[in-house]
Parts: sequence; C-alpha cells; structure tokens
Amino acid sequence: MRRLLAHLLLLAVASCGDLSPTGTVERGKPLMDRAKRLRIQQEIRYLEHELGQQHALTGEWPDDWGFLRRSANDPWGNEYRFSVEDGEGRVFSAGPDGEPDTPDDIVGK
Repeated sequence: MRRLLAHLLLLAVASCGDLSPTGTVERGKPLMDRAKRLRIQQEIRYLEHELGQQHALTGEWPDDWGFLRRSANDPWGNEYRFSVEDGEGRVFSAGPDGEPDTPDDIVGK
C-alpha cells in the first residue's frame, strides 16, 4: 500500500510541470527522469537477486536472461546487462544511449 501511495504521489507531482531553460513548460521531465531512475534501480536489485538465485541453484552463472519468466529490458527497450565481479552478479542498464560504459549507464550495487 505504501508503494502504491508513493507512485501516486510521484505521478501527481510529475503532472505539475517544470519550467525549462527556454521558458516552456516540460511536464514533469526532471521528476519523471528521477522516477525512471528509481524504477531502474528497483529492477536492477530484482535482477541481481534472480541472478544470484540462479547461480545458487545451478552452481554456474548464466550466459543470458533465458532463465527469467519475464523480459529483462530497461525503459528504453534495451536488455539489462550483467557481469560477474568478485563472485557476484552485477546488473546494469546501458542508459538512454543504449551503449555500455558511457556516463549515462545505471549500475547496481
């Protein structure tokens, strides 16, 4: 219930709009960017958990997201990526540009 109220509050505030540098109203753009980033961070935590569970079940790290029962795509339609570092699966989004290892990447942990 608390999560639902938080999402409703975000949507209400986002609909208020913000003034852009050009003087036009961009409806909730900065807040929506933050909301999208929060969503991605939640999805990354979920995917890191699932990745760890798969490793615990099989004793091996998977090659892809085939073990999931849902898609593993970020809000831009790009598949989340993962690597294994220090014995842990780390998940990341390549961000809006879709290219890994660029400043707009969003990483877990």
